[in-house]
Amino acid sequence: AKTFLACSLCDIYSWKAVDPLKDMVRKKQVDHEVTTITDDLVPVYAYHDQPIERLHVLSITERRIVDEYWKKNSLYQASEPLRNEFFDYRSKENEKREREEKQLIANRPENVFSIKKTRKKLKKKTKKKRK
Repeated sequence: AKTFLACSLCDIYSWKAVDPLKDMVRKKQVDHEVTTITDDLVPVYAYHDQPIERLHVLSITERRIVDEYWKKNSLYQASEPLRNEFFDYRSKENEKREREEKQLIANRPENVFSIKKTRKKLKKKTKKKRK
């Protein structure tokens, strides 16, 4: 319940709530399955024209707490091989797509009619005639 209330306070850009929310993070009173408080505090800082860099130390602290929390979670540990497999698959797909794009660029014929180039040429010619 505290975490949902913290999110609500951030949603209404409450500056008075910033310090209690920071204390909640430091005391590990946040449910990290719901949110990360530092991410919710960024709009509050921006709304009140405060430097976001002040959240840097808190975000590092919260990142450590979140990592520790998830490492203890048995469901998270059980799904880690599947997650790693997915990330590997996604990176391989991205590499494959990049190779295909490079190959398309390399195999593009030189005599292809370019509409952009033609428009630029026409604009230049019409400007010269008007002067």
